[in-house]
Amino acid sequence: MKRSDLKFCPTCRNLLDKIEDISASKFILNCRTCDYIEEAEKKDYKVETRDFTRQI
Repeated sequence: MKRSDLKFCPTCRNLLDKIEDISASKFILNCRTCDYIEEAEKKDYKVETRDFTRQI
């Protein structure tokens, strides 16, 4: 996750965990400290994928 993709809890200012919702095209942002939950669109966050295939 890039530094610009980090989001913080508005109540306790801790870092929010990003959980991918497979059934919808959204992310669930969850705070471990105060149980704050927020939904975010996937288009708001860039999903980094890595290509592990080698060119021979």
